Amino acid sequence: GCQSLNALFKGKHDLTDNLRVLTKFIKASPASPLAEKITRFSNNQNGVKARDFKSNNHIQIRLQNEFRELYGTEFFFEIKRGENPGALAVVSNELAGQYLMAWDLKQPWATHRKYQIFEDRHSDLFGRPDVTADRIVLCHVLAGCIDGHTDSISNRLFAKYALTRFFLIYVLRLLVESDTSATDILSNPAKYMRDVGIRNTLALAVKELLSEVVTDLNAEIDQLEEDFDYRGRLRDEKWCNRLAHEIAATHKKLVDRGRLDDIASMIDRHGGA
Repeated sequence: GCQSLNALFKGKHDLTDNLRVLTKFIKASPASPLAEKITRFSNNQNGVKARDFKSNNHIQIRLQNEFRELYGTEFFFEIKRGENPGALAVVSNELAGQYLMAWDLKQPWATHRKYQIFEDRHSDLFGRPDVTADRIVLCHVLAGCIDGHTDSISNRLFAKYALTRFFLIYVLRLLVESDTSATDILSNPAKYMRDVGIRNTLALAVKELLSEVVTDLNAEIDQLEEDFDYRGRLRDEKWCNRLAHEIAATHKKLVDRGRLDDIASMIDRHGGA
């Protein structure tokens, strides 16, 4: 395999026509159980990951083709290591799995267990009909908005921790689904993602929304001891659920009382969708 080819390449100046390489060919469908078994047992010395075994999965190939068709000038959906994205922004299927775990399954506390994405949770994450390139791009845009607000989080260790990003995606999900003016963001992400202008307008509204969210988040975190176990808390289902729902409930009260705009009004103010 790869190791043999690398060795032959490095020693190419010493090769002669007398070289003979013992080769075994097995004909099987790339998507068949037999092909997966052969790959797994023939390459276990090379650190093959669960993600590698799903690189030929029909769901992953469908999503990559959707990205190529709909977002081919902007994003590349990477489904296997070593793919060449050219100059496109890369969205790996591993990162997409984390997005979907936080946004759709509402389990941000589990996003650090990346190995589950391509093992026992692959069907739950990717196998649903509503999982499309549009949905993944939506999550990627939300994550980008969040990345731009982490400097506003007062506890720097909490702000920089990887799971904080997915926790805030979960908070945004709760805000969107509780706002009747914005439920089509969930049901029709294509409306907001395929047109770059509308996508940018939504991003501006989300950034405004995050300013309020981070203010509430800081108020909660600042009550904790300075050296609290942020890693443990962000992996704790009960703690994440309690804090996320408190932030969402506080925001909804302010919207219902007319002290804050709903999401549709924010979008309209920034240019409309």
